[in-house]
Amino acid sequence: MIKDTWFIGYGADTYCIYYPQFDYAGKYNTVTFGNSISIIVDKPHNMYMGMTVGTGLISALAFIAILVLYAVQSIRLFWRKKYDSFIDYTGVGIFLGIMGFAATGMVDDSSVSVMPMFYGLLGTGVAINIMLHRRRQQQLEEEKRAEKVKARGGVTTGYVFRDDLFKTKTNI
Repeated sequence: MIKDTWFIGYGADTYCIYYPQFDYAGKYNTVTFGNSISIIVDKPHNMYMGMTVGTGLISALAFIAILVLYAVQSIRLFWRKKYDSFIDYTGVGIFLGIMGFAATGMVDDSSVSVMPMFYGLLGTGVAINIMLHRRRQQQLEEEKRAEKVKARGGVTTGYVFRDDLFKTKTNI
């Protein structure tokens, strides 16, 4: 089935239609269907296989790529980090939830009622990672400025006066 759907797929939730339902010998030889070979198979019980058959291998690979990028970004961000704010704990919690759902997808299929929550949390997790990355970059820049001031022999209080906030533009 997957070799026929590598590009475009059969359509969302059409696994039941394209699964070989009349393969009685194959059903009889399995432990699951040995007693009732007339059962209709409607789910692949693998989120990634269902995605591949439904929307194509390219979309399944894109989904996996998004998950891998998010996982790498989160691991790099949260590895050996001091958790000192609510947003740090929230980011780790969302990351663990997303990775747990992705691992569960190997043995279970997705449902229409869960996927909007998953995508909402994935977007929130990416946004939190961006916020934490920017905060870390600002801290590093402030530390560099403080080191430069101390290297010149001055003392810094941690406050930086920004005179560009008070400049006004005039039209001539």
